[in-house]
Amino acid sequence: MRPLTTFIHSISRVESYQHFLKSTFRNALLYLLLLTLVFAGVASIKDTIGLSTGIDEMIEEFAREVPEFELKNGILSVDAQMPVIIEETPNRIFIIDTSGSLDKSVLDDYDEGVFISQNDYTHKTDYEIQTYKFSALSTVHITKSDAQSWLPYLKWLNVFIFVFGFIFFFFGKLISAFIVSILGLFLEFMARYKIGFANLYKLSIYALTLSMVLQLLFRLANFEFPNVGIIYYGLPLFYLWKTLEYLRSQENQKNDELNKP
Repeated sequence: MRPLTTFIHSISRVESYQHFLKSTFRNALLYLLLLTLVFAGVASIKDTIGLSTGIDEMIEEFAREVPEFELKNGILSVDAQMPVIIEETPNRIFIIDTSGSLDKSVLDDYDEGVFISQNDYTHKTDYEIQTYKFSALSTVHITKSDAQSWLPYLKWLNVFIFVFGFIFFFFGKLISAFIVSILGLFLEFMARYKIGFANLYKLSIYALTLSMVLQLLFRLANFEFPNVGIIYYGLPLFYLWKTLEYLRSQENQKNDELNKP
């Protein structure tokens, strides 16, 4: 059965689950891999656009707000009137002073912040203060134009977003199928028809198709549905229940035909 046909039938034809049952677990995994590639790719489009837009805005703000600077021989020089206050709130400050008139004690009045001097970089958080000496970078030569030319490379993070999303999606669905399979054992008892845990797990992968479609649509639309977990797991359990009923009826029908005089 072709992947598109499998996709459609896993949603619309309970009878097709009899074919899925006879298929191998390898085919089920390949089907899930294909769905993951498509769904994770579509889902990452939104994140990719958001990240790329954010990076473009950061590049523009960097060019506009950050003064010319040069880090050479472990010493930072900034072409601006000191001090330069990048950000200041009641609890946080980001300040640059390469003139030597201020030191990191300027952070004492704030819960967190950053102070950059001619010789070091100090970062304060709620629980610690860390200082990094520029002398450790004595062999490095960096200017504002250098840093600005590197910023567009941050867009390569989109590749990591897709790869991470693919891995997270695939293994997440394997775990979801496992949960559905566990609950499917109770359905077996209620339906009085057993196919075994391995087959339940295999069918659960196909039964999750509609839930995955709805999950993707909700995410793209930024739609938050109450009790979404009930729907997410309820749909595949419904498919399993209808499949068990169908398989039982098919077996009973065969037995009736065999017992006919």
